[in-house]
Amino acid sequence: MNRILLTAAAPESADTPTPAAAAPPPAAALVLESDAKESDLAELVKLKRERDEAIEAKKKVELRAMELEDNLRTLTTPPKPTPVKVKRDKLTFFDEDED
Repeated sequence: MNRILLTAAAPESADTPTPAAAAPPPAAALVLESDAKESDLAELVKLKRERDEAIEAKKKVELRAMELEDNLRTLTTPPKPTPVKVKRDKLTFFDEDED
C-alpha cells in the first residue's frame, strides 16, 4: 500500500476560505452529557470476565459429557466378531494353484 507523507504544510492559496470551527460530532455530545463513571466501566469489565468464565466452564462440562458418552458407547457395544476364514475344497477358475 502506498502512502504519501507530507513533511511540510501545504501552501494555502488566497482563494480558499479557511474552514469555520466545526461542530463536534454527535457522539461527543453524548459522552459529555453521560453520567457514566470509571467505576461503572470496572464493573462492566468484571461482569464480562465472569460471563466469559461461565461460558468456558459450560464448554468444559459439555466436552466432558461428550467424552463420557463416547466411553459409555465403546463399553456397551459388543465388539464386532472377526470373520471366520472358510476353507474351500473346490478350486474355481479364479483361485490360484497351490502346486
